[in-house]
Amino acid sequence: DGLAGLRAEFVFPPAPAPSPPGSALYLCGNSLGLQPRALRAGVEAHLDKWGEQAVEGHFTDPTPWLTVD
Repeated sequence: DGLAGLRAEFVFPPAPAPSPPGSALYLCGNSLGLQPRALRAGVEAHLDKWGEQAVEGHFTDPTPWLTVD
């Protein structure tokens, strides 16, 4: 499986009992999908920016929330 190496990059929900741990399959078409493990750090960075800069976070680097041309 060419994608097997990517499995560790996502958070999988636990499989329902009596399935063995790690055996969950996620096949939901109407979903955001599995949560990428790297996502939490990115969201926390934006929450920290919001807390520290408030409305100014819209315009400051490195990741402005809004750009005006």
